[in-house]
Amino acid sequence: MTDRAAPPIFPSDPEPAPPSPEVIEAARWWLWGEDRDAGSPAIPQLKRRFGLSARDACLAIREASLIKARSL
Repeated sequence: MTDRAAPPIFPSDPEPAPPSPEVIEAARWWLWGEDRDAGSPAIPQLKRRFGLSARDACLAIREASLIKARSL
C-alpha cells in the first residue's frame, strides 16, 4: 500500500480559491445581521447589500453554513 493521495475526481477542476473578504463579510452578515430579512430570498439580499455576483452570493451562503457548522 502506498501513501499517495487519491487523484481528483474531476482532474480539470481547479482547486477552489479561498473566499474573498467580501464573501466572508457577507457570510457573517447573513448569519448574525440584525437588519437582514429572514423571510426574503438570500441571494438578492446579498447582491444588493454587498454588490456581489450571484456566484459570490452563493459562496457567501456556503461559507455561512461552514461557519455555523464549525461553531457547533
